Amino acid sequence: ADIVITGRCVDSAIVLGPLIHTFGWKQNEYDLLAAGSLAGHLIECGAQCTGGIFTDWHTVSDWDNIGFPIVECSSDGRFIVSKPPNTGGLVSFGTVAEQLIYEIGDPCQYLLPDVVC
Repeated sequence: ADIVITGRCVDSAIVLGPLIHTFGWKQNEYDLLAAGSLAGHLIECGAQCTGGIFTDWHTVSDWDNIGFPIVECSSDGRFIVSKPPNTGGLVSFGTVAEQLIYEIGDPCQYLLPDVVC
């Protein structure tokens, strides 16, 4: 199908789907699917990845202009997390790590409909 309409099924799929299409990833390329799912998971909640829920909130500047996260993805599954220039917020190991474990029941086995990360 060209378009599938569904209720909320998995937030990270809004990133994984375009990556599969753009890079021609196959259904059995599990490491690539996991990487794309992880990229989607990191940005699915907007500014949480750029410091919006960061434990060390006092180190996050310009909350009133916080930048939403961007993932720049490569065909080999690597990606870089950033935010738009001249915006507030913070992209750091800590902000990304906190979003990484957000809403994951078992960090050793992150279960999604598409793949296990």
